[in-house]
Amino acid sequence: MQRSRIKSHVALLVVPALLVGGAVTAQDDDGMSLEGQDIVVSYMQSGTYDAAAADIAGAFTEETGANVEIIAQPFTVLNQSYTTDLATGTGQFDFISATSWIADLFPQLLPLNDIYDPADFPGYIPELLEPGRAPYNGDDLVGVPYAVDAYGVFYRTDLFEQAGVTADWTTWDEFYDTLAELELTLEDDVSPMVFAYGAPEQVPAIFVAAYDGYYIDENDRFAVEPEAAAAALEHVLTGLDYSPDGATALSIDEANAIFNEGKAAVLIGWPSFNRPAANASEVTGGNWALGSLPGPGFPWLSLWAGGIAGTSDVPEATYEWIKAYITPELATANMEKYGIGSPFASTYSDPALLEANAHDYPVQAANLAEAKNVAWTFPAFDAAWRSTGEMIVGNLTPEETVQAWHDSWATIDPPPASIADAEALGLKQGS
Repeated sequence: MQRSRIKSHVALLVVPALLVGGAVTAQDDDGMSLEGQDIVVSYMQSGTYDAAAADIAGAFTEETGANVEIIAQPFTVLNQSYTTDLATGTGQFDFISATSWIADLFPQLLPLNDIYDPADFPGYIPELLEPGRAPYNGDDLVGVPYAVDAYGVFYRTDLFEQAGVTADWTTWDEFYDTLAELELTLEDDVSPMVFAYGAPEQVPAIFVAAYDGYYIDENDRFAVEPEAAAAALEHVLTGLDYSPDGATALSIDEANAIFNEGKAAVLIGWPSFNRPAANASEVTGGNWALGSLPGPGFPWLSLWAGGIAGTSDVPEATYEWIKAYITPELATANMEKYGIGSPFASTYSDPALLEANAHDYPVQAANLAEAKNVAWTFPAFDAAWRSTGEMIVGNLTPEETVQAWHDSWATIDPPPASIADAEALGLKQGS
């Protein structure tokens, strides 16, 4: 008997049928029929990961007999739903889109060591399967990466050429010096840069790139080095000096649109969320390239992995979905169609793709190689970005923001998986 499904607070997508080339069969590897089994799969609501799932769900049902329900929710709602569902054992989801933000819930995900076969996912970028990037509960892999991205810099190659500047900055001072030079040659209605300051959960992206220090202290607590963190937050605020009016209210989509409409020379953002639009724009198409954020920190990594809820009563069918959704061929196609960052090395080594995307793919691959997770769970992250949002609108100084972080983190216990990630990535004090 299938368990009841609780869906009153989620968005259910209409799933079209689109053949996926016989990636799966009507039986799993043990010969058990999947006919009539119901799989609930969940993704962040973005028009990317969820849309890619919708593309193949009809064919998956046709080929396996298993029914797929796709639940898509905004980032913060998704994390809250997982916390409620996995911590209480409600059993709403089968496929979990796991990230480091839910590291405290990794023990509630099904260990994949006994069923994961590397041959099912040929050609992964090796670093993405290492602890600190892919999700692990101790030695147990609990998620298979399906999408990766690293915060980067879109820049207008025509405007940079006009100003006689290049995108070869290494420090934030050099980056802002470049923006200052650009500003001298730009039209009055074109700002040097744009960033989604109005989406405060995104603001830590600049902090992460500007901060060179620990995220877990020697006592295994969430913490940062106060002086270095405050200095990094000063760089966050400096960006406002080069941003358009109303920058503190801009969402991701609004910031991307300003760049694609030619009203900013530089966009700091997720390539996955702007790549197709930038290529299609009459203004930026053929006139943009991807650059790297300055240091001394690192590019903020977004790594989504397909996991299986420990409460799932259809784990075999769910693993078949994982194999169907995560293939080198689909990853490459989805990067072209939706901008989703592929976790497969083949996407970035294909000669034809490299030639067509010379302005993008080589730098994306380099950024991914340097990118790291931030060793924060969602509660720790939530405390950080809410205080940072207060700083952006002038209610807190950088020093007060760091103190607010520590005050909030004092009540939040890092789970073992976050501590292990910090140790693996050199983000723990003394590591």
